[in-house]
Amino acid sequence: MISELDQFCGALKEHKSVLVMSHISPDADAAGSAAACSLALGALGIHAVLHLPDPLSESLLGILRGIPFCAAFPDEQFDAVLCVDTADKKRVSCARPDILDKGARSFNLDHHHSNGKWADCNYVRPEAPASAVLVHELFSSLQVPLDARAANLLYAGLLDDTGCFCFSNAGTEAFSCALALVSAGAVPQDIANMLYFSVPERIFRLRAYAAGALRCVLGGRVAVIRLPLAALKQCGAGPEDTEGLVDIARSVSGVIAAVLMRELEPGLWKLSLRSKSPELDVHQIASSFGGGGHKAAAGCRVQGSAEQVEEAVLAIVSAKLPAAR
Repeated sequence: MISELDQFCGALKEHKSVLVMSHISPDADAAGSAAACSLALGALGIHAVLHLPDPLSESLLGILRGIPFCAAFPDEQFDAVLCVDTADKKRVSCARPDILDKGARSFNLDHHHSNGKWADCNYVRPEAPASAVLVHELFSSLQVPLDARAANLLYAGLLDDTGCFCFSNAGTEAFSCALALVSAGAVPQDIANMLYFSVPERIFRLRAYAAGALRCVLGGRVAVIRLPLAALKQCGAGPEDTEGLVDIARSVSGVIAAVLMRELEPGLWKLSLRSKSPELDVHQIASSFGGGGHKAAAGCRVQGSAEQVEEAVLAIVSAKLPAAR
């Protein structure tokens, strides 16, 4: 019997040209997994173009060093579009969303619980710890040898999505995949240095601002950080520099839920939600506002003033907090 992944890969191989993309504001799993996919397709002789729009952080540019990609949307026709690590069609990082509706066959490879299998062809496995694990499987199904370049890209995605193997998704599958990637040439020290130990000064200023803005509410069980546009300007930072700021709130002792509110434009806020309790599903909270993600990490966009948005999200968080022990 042909597996779902083999069917997915068989359909993908029918095409001569593929545009590879991920979600808006890509993280290491999105960028690394999409880049590795472009390498796998290229190894099969398929014309694969990786599209990752600006701005990308220095850490992502570090792990992508030597990997061809275009920041501007490519001005050419494609037989297929492969969207990696993208749970919702609306979150595809694409300057031309119509490409998913006209002509090109759409493929979606993802590990988010909120994925509704929106593409023409889907390989979605929510229990996987990262999309990088699925792309590792894709190399095997496509019978493409995994070289050190691809192994490093996938290791970066796996490392970041498991919180350096500290999150609840860091189970046997994550460590088994990590072993395979290191055996194929991934260098953990190099990836860790690029992702976590090469931080520009402006990001430290931004972290200092975030730490100073942190407030603990609801009996100290929820930590909230507001990050207005003025804060980015004050620190000389950009949106790409905000990755990981929610972990400052998550790190506080006694906190179960962390909320980072980042102002995208006046009256529009991006919320990053994190849970430290298996009893609190922040995906449910994000979905209340049209967002989604994982049980322990999710996000959404909410319109309103800072006060209105915080009040709305905390009302739902408060209702879903597990009973104090």
